[in-house]
Amino acid sequence: MTPLTYFFALAVSALGLGVGIMLAFLAKEELDSIRRYLVLMKKILLGSLLAIVGYIYSGGLGVGVLFFLLGFGLGWFVHEEKMLYLILGASFFVGSLSENLFALTGALILLYGFCTGILLVHNNLRLLKKDKWIVARKAAPIMIIYLVSAGAAFLLKYILKP
Repeated sequence: MTPLTYFFALAVSALGLGVGIMLAFLAKEELDSIRRYLVLMKKILLGSLLAIVGYIYSGGLGVGVLFFLLGFGLGWFVHEEKMLYLILGASFFVGSLSENLFALTGALILLYGFCTGILLVHNNLRLLKKDKWIVARKAAPIMIIYLVSAGAAFLLKYILKP
């Protein structure tokens, strides 16, 4: 895989967070009714993404199911988005090792970003009245962690390639 393809796909998958934030601002009145579905969707997407990583890593369906359960559990118990996006960055890199599943990995991260962006706005609606930039200040470190973790892993692999 060429670096241009990798970093273009990384940029597209990273747009999910920004698009989710914009969608939330366009439909503020609908946020309360869809919150629980978005939380569940995030857990399922994280589990699916880690199932793909487990399948790529081991080549077996049993490990994929085990990784799905691990991802679902992580989504249930870990509420720190920075940590989850670090895992997503590593998952994006591992997904790039299989050209067949690379697009699916990027698409799942894009959808996860939609959910995260919408929930980020929903959780900060009261603060938005006082501080217009609160969502941007919370989303920027998440995005930087994701881009750096996925980009650094690929660059390290690309530089150390024999």
